[in-house]
Amino acid sequence: DSLISQTVTVRHNDTTIPVLLKSINKDRAEYKFNAIFEAGDKVEIEAASYGFDNIYGVSEFPSKAAIDGVRTSWYKEDGVDKLRISVDITDIQDQQNYYRVVVKTKSVILPLAAEEERWETKEIDISQDQIFSDYVGPTSQISPNYYRVFSERVFSDGNYTLKFSINFEPASSWTDFTVVNYLRIELHNLKEPLFQYLNSISLAHNLDYYSEPVAIYSNISNGFGIIGTYSIPSIELQLND
Repeated sequence: DSLISQTVTVRHNDTTIPVLLKSINKDRAEYKFNAIFEAGDKVEIEAASYGFDNIYGVSEFPSKAAIDGVRTSWYKEDGVDKLRISVDITDIQDQQNYYRVVVKTKSVILPLAAEEERWETKEIDISQDQIFSDYVGPTSQISPNYYRVFSERVFSDGNYTLKFSINFEPASSWTDFTVVNYLRIELHNLKEPLFQYLNSISLAHNLDYYSEPVAIYSNISNGFGIIGTYSIPSIELQLND
């Protein structure tokens, strides 16, 4: 009954926008709304439900950093095909910045597959770059960084080259058809609450039974959860075997 009787209000730059109830599943309700957000825009979400205090969250949308260039090279490690990736980025100088890197690939086999072949999100090996292990959690534990996030605090002049690798076997190694391999790099610009939340989730999944308990970061008043915003600058390129 509390789900059915609840109301959700979304405000974009102090203007209320329509919200639609998408689905209700047991103790979970899903809503959707349509809006176009620009850097600096504010979004507020408020929910009221019978018998509970109103909950509230607010966030702003960050600017986009620049991806200046990407370099790749193939190599093998223990018989596994890998792709080494270097990404040049320019940090935004007038704000505190937090980032997450996401890598996707797809192999289009011509003429069998269409160009809209789905992207596959890849696991990233971050052991080559100290920037990914630079963050220490609120309980002084080192974050395992499952979400591949980092902050700008180690940038000396606003520019940095990320270095990481992925497992990626080109489809041309197992088919005689013409294959085109594509790489997509996404550099998510995160607001600090989302950055803190993802790091607390990583710490909570550290599987060290002797570690201190981790409180999952929340920025919701009168409740628990996260309202997190981010922008997604990206670059796509075709790979050569």
